[in-house]
Amino acid sequence: MKKLKVMIVDDEILAIAHLKRLVAWERLGFEIAGEATSPARGLDMIKCLNPDLVFVDIKMPTMDGLTFIRKAMEEGAAARFVVLTAYKEFDYAQQSLKLDVRDYWVKHELSSESLARELPKIRETILKEKRARRAMRHAMLNGFLLGQPPADEDVGTLLDDLRVLGHRYFAVLLDADDPFPVTGEGGFASESPEPLLTEEEEILPGWHAVDAFPVGGRQQALLLVTRGAASRLQMNGELFEAARILKERYGNLCRPSTVSAAFSAEMPDIRAFGDTVAQLRRLLRHRIFAGTNRIFPHDAARSHPSEEKARLAADQIRKRIQAIDARLSEADATGVRGLIADLFADVKNTAHPLVLSSACGELLGALDRWRDRNGLPPVRKDSGLLSGAERHWTTVDGIAGWFAGLFETALQGAPVDRYSHHVRETIRYIRRHYAGDISIEQIAENLGISGDHLRHCFKSETGNTVLEYLTKVRIENAKAFLKDNRLKLYEVAAMVGYRNSHYFSKVFRKETGMHPLAYREGGTPS
Repeated sequence: MKKLKVMIVDDEILAIAHLKRLVAWERLGFEIAGEATSPARGLDMIKCLNPDLVFVDIKMPTMDGLTFIRKAMEEGAAARFVVLTAYKEFDYAQQSLKLDVRDYWVKHELSSESLARELPKIRETILKEKRARRAMRHAMLNGFLLGQPPADEDVGTLLDDLRVLGHRYFAVLLDADDPFPVTGEGGFASESPEPLLTEEEEILPGWHAVDAFPVGGRQQALLLVTRGAASRLQMNGELFEAARILKERYGNLCRPSTVSAAFSAEMPDIRAFGDTVAQLRRLLRHRIFAGTNRIFPHDAARSHPSEEKARLAADQIRKRIQAIDARLSEADATGVRGLIADLFADVKNTAHPLVLSSACGELLGALDRWRDRNGLPPVRKDSGLLSGAERHWTTVDGIAGWFAGLFETALQGAPVDRYSHHVRETIRYIRRHYAGDISIEQIAENLGISGDHLRHCFKSETGNTVLEYLTKVRIENAKAFLKDNRLKLYEVAAMVGYRNSHYFSKVFRKETGMHPLAYREGGTPS
């Protein structure tokens, strides 16, 4: 049970001590956060402590209790006030009601029993009011994020509500370091974890995280409010530390992924929250070049190239793809590898995610065109090629290496021109349908020849029987699937056309010299 913070303001030290002794405050869900014998000191403490419940003596030197409450409310205090008096006075009670202070207690009538009876009621009322204020804040701030800002009158209400926390506003964006969407499709772990905050929280002295909002994928945006530090240098240091604390906490929710964070400059107005978060989202998109598991200040965006420069670079990439297409048609693996290296050197030089996305899309398009000519499905539909691929997609060099390997493997396994038409078509059919039941007789019928003739041609031209070639294709694809530790052995077997996992393991061992699970663990052939 989270404790509500209590303050006592009374010029009599003994009266404060008596009130503290009457009940076990923590057992009832409260904690004594502060006490003051001077009204002026009490007002300063309210600003610092932001208490939930304040007991105030009605008669104090220099300032009476009702004046104290009025001043505290004018300065934005959201606490519930209880007026304490040594005797009943009708005028004071009436004035209390005008301030919406409904708890007016006579000191000598207070007992342990009466206080223990009243405090749970007050606690429930405070919690209900806090929930209502939080819902109001959340709806308005979310409106800024959605481009649906509340009316000016409602914004004024929001500012009044936040004033007790401070008048300086900052945004922090947190994002799990998921792989770059090379295929244009997110979803490796796209669901956002539980909200980082369930209520407003002071994460550093004087720094309050007001609320957290999912803004896409596993991103969460937070509003920070503070009264401000003594200097800009101190302010930036505290802001960085606040972002670090939030990053660490969000990292615990996103494990095993790491988390990156970005924080804004001071916002000129709370209405800028939506635009500021959008800027931070653009900033974090560049971390594929700068590195992950880091905290980025708002001014890191100054070194990023403009959108116009990125579009021009993307146009240049399309020209490089034409050269890659030509090398593919010539089955020039060395030439393709060199062109891919040059392309990604350009991507790193530009250092813009738009250019990287364009490069990935164009390379996939080139490879898909080649695969289509060779009777193979698009890369996105070949789960064997994508299995475990995302582990390479966290750096630009990793993505470049993955593409180079993809093209090299494709060219190595391409049906070569020296094979006859019937053999090339058989190879294409096997590669496309290896996971199903393959009938040599059906392939031969589709080609308009007999099954015996197809077997003879295939063996004489490739050196393998159709069944031997099918087995090799299945095992090569099984190796790719085994890289994904989430797949069970029987699932891998079924994905490559074996209904019995024991028989699959036997065939795999015969082809590779090791058990499938040993291969997954990085073992060596026996």
